[in-house]
Amino acid sequence: FEDPMGDAMNINLYSDEELKKFSISISKIERWLKKRDIEYILVIAPNKHTIYSEFLPDYIKKHNNMSATDQLVSYLHKHTSINVVDLRQPLLDMKHKQTLYYKTDTHWNSYGANIAQYEIMKKVNSLFSLPVDARLLEENEFNTSKTLSNGDLAGYAKLDNLSEVDPFPIFKDKCDVTSIPKTYKYNETHIKLCKDKWLKALIFRDSFFIALEPYFDNYFAKATYIWEKSSYS
Repeated sequence: FEDPMGDAMNINLYSDEELKKFSISISKIERWLKKRDIEYILVIAPNKHTIYSEFLPDYIKKHNNMSATDQLVSYLHKHTSINVVDLRQPLLDMKHKQTLYYKTDTHWNSYGANIAQYEIMKKVNSLFSLPVDARLLEENEFNTSKTLSNGDLAGYAKLDNLSEVDPFPIFKDKCDVTSIPKTYKYNETHIKLCKDKWLKALIFRDSFFIALEPYFDNYFAKATYIWEKSSYS
């Protein structure tokens, strides 16, 4: 977070001790939840430079073959039973079909979130006996009439009046969602209710979940969104 270019060059790697401490900490959370019949899923949302590294300047070169994310995913698979959803390869596989991240912003758009939600829900379905009807939306199932103005990258570069297409998913069987509270800021804790569904989800999230939220609103009977680090205390 503090050094994205260092991350892009695979300079900021974890030590064995850091990987061990993280795996112990997250495994404690998983066990605490498991005792209460709650499944835990760790989702890794890649930064844009991970998916579109070909657009970085030529002087941004890899110093190591393995990234910090490679280290973490490998360590967790080897030493824990954590359910990890690593979204890097699914996004890389689909980036030639659609632009998955905003050009003027660091985040994925609804096309990228579409791939992410499908991969996450496949993992959810593998953990429960009554699967959710998860699917990947087709390109014609997005409203492309709206635009995003002045994304965060444009702001960092002091560029004004930049805009681009801001696709939004159109759901054929959209749930009649109830919000609690009715109005909230994007980073405030809030709940979405859909009476026709059955699973419940507690989601500790950051800004990458803004584009994911419309999908999840239609999957869960109750989805609680909390903008902070996960904790069982």
